[in-house]
Amino acid sequence: MGIVNNVPRLLAEKFGGKENLNLKQIQNETGIAYSTVNAWAKGRVDRFDLEMIEKWCDYLEVDPGQLFTREKSHEV
Repeated sequence: MGIVNNVPRLLAEKFGGKENLNLKQIQNETGIAYSTVNAWAKGRVDRFDLEMIEKWCDYLEVDPGQLFTREKSHEV
């Protein structure tokens, strides 16, 4: 089982495709450090800070539950 970060998909939807993402713009609009924006946009985050979750929720206009999904294991 694992938690999936949906921020990359949500950003792509907001910007009309991942090729249109402007990480510098996101940094300026959110106040989140560029390296952190980059990590979240690429789905390379494995620790989730509550303040960061709140900033992403505000920016993407979603609830915390929409930022993540839970992948269930397919063990037999």
